Amino acid sequence: MVDAQSEFRHEPGPEPNWQENYMFLGWDEAQGIAVYLHLCHQPARGLIDVKALVAMDGSVVTTDFEHEGSDCLAARGLDVDVSVPLERWKLRYSGQGTRVPAGGWVSGTGEVPLGFDLELHGRAPAVDWTPLVGLVDFPERVAKAHYEQGMKVTGRVWAGDRESTMSGLLIRDHTWGFREFDFDLGFWTPMVFGDSEYFVCGSSILLHGKWVGLLMHTDESGTIRVAKEHFARANGPLIPGKYDKATVLSVSDDYPYDRFEFDGRLTVPVPYQSLTEGGKVMTDLYSHVRYGDRSGFGTFQWA
Repeated sequence: MVDAQSEFRHEPGPEPNWQENYMFLGWDEAQGIAVYLHLCHQPARGLIDVKALVAMDGSVVTTDFEHEGSDCLAARGLDVDVSVPLERWKLRYSGQGTRVPAGGWVSGTGEVPLGFDLELHGRAPAVDWTPLVGLVDFPERVAKAHYEQGMKVTGRVWAGDRESTMSGLLIRDHTWGFREFDFDLGFWTPMVFGDSEYFVCGSSILLHGKWVGLLMHTDESGTIRVAKEHFARANGPLIPGKYDKATVLSVSDDYPYDRFEFDGRLTVPVPYQSLTEGGKVMTDLYSHVRYGDRSGFGTFQWA
């Protein structure tokens, strides 16, 4: 069960690939501003992995580094205030990175300043995946001990010599436990609508020749619908830069199907060496999403 204490550090387990992850993906549709932050505690290595991006005015700056540590929320360059757990955060990051072309990513740091000072407010409650993954035999090593939330984001961002205010939507994800992303192909497609009052999250993976997936709808009253099917497709080959739109379909007992249309805004291909043997690249397509008469922000991620 997700509660206020879930927001903070968890005591590591004995498994060699036990890890704790926090992910924040934010987008300002009006100004075309993107922020990305991923934090990972890998206790077997005694390290915190930090990956961050700021994109604004056509300029993209990334940073990607590790340092010794045992708490994601104490990562170098980070200042966090969980003012109301599961509802309000203050998220500040300041570092140095490398300027890259749109759609690119560079590992390591650099000399270009990047950062953000943001306030997050979620109207719909966080979605706890733990009691839901068993509905479709979703592997626990992929999704258990895991919650997500759609939020409103406001604040200030900077990259190089450019600085701007930001007002948009943000998706956050927090997981902990043994992880092994050994599937052949996987999709993750969270979406937040309106003023964060409606959130849809879902995933599907191809494992040993079988697809499994689910998708959850959440409003201010809680999770209102769970679909046990999730189908994702792009309008081109799954190669960064070779597609710019995507569609997600889901089927549930009470609805014939739901259709979500992703109109891509920015590709964010992030290499992760810690997720499985040999590593994976997780590629996000930051998108404007339409669902019936609703519109908002989502990411179409595959790995």
